[in-house]
Amino acid sequence: MKGPFFSIVVAALLAAGPSPTRAAQAPAPTVRPSAAALLSAAEAQAGREHKNVFLIFHASWCPWCHRLDALLSAPTLKPFFDKNYVIIRIDGLEAPAQLGLENAGWKDMMATYGATGQGIPYWLFLGPKGNILASCRSPFDLDSKGVPGCMGFPDKGQPKDLAFFVEDIQESAPHYEAAFDTNLRAYLKSLTY
Repeated sequence: MKGPFFSIVVAALLAAGPSPTRAAQAPAPTVRPSAAALLSAAEAQAGREHKNVFLIFHASWCPWCHRLDALLSAPTLKPFFDKNYVIIRIDGLEAPAQLGLENAGWKDMMATYGATGQGIPYWLFLGPKGNILASCRSPFDLDSKGVPGCMGFPDKGQPKDLAFFVEDIQESAPHYEAAFDTNLRAYLKSLTY
């Protein structure tokens, strides 16, 4: 039987707030590293390991970004990328419900590298000191003003873009291996989308 005593007990418990035990168990919000911190750490690691940086502007909703992620982790390609690059993804352009995935400073970094207004994934190969070695700006993807745009993913249906991607890899990989081209083409040929 619920009487006035029960109501008083419930009111007292509610006024007391959450128990310290429950408050301690609540997960802390994830703090994502800033874009600048990620790049700085990647450049330092690349310098120590005699590699270059593969910087990718990325978003959780972007299917081409996920295809690039899959390419980088494909069993026949991952060893090559791991040997040659420190790969970092800078997340931005997220939907309002996913803003917590963004890295602070992504807009400024995109502007620094001329990626503002371009499609994603927008990628660059950088030396350990931040110098641009190559980027996704393809002479085969010109906008209405004749300015090269970002090719994004090396789509098997775009042979010129694929050749451009391989050329960028050749220019930026400290330990380039000819088998990479064969493995990349075989991987892309296997894709269905």
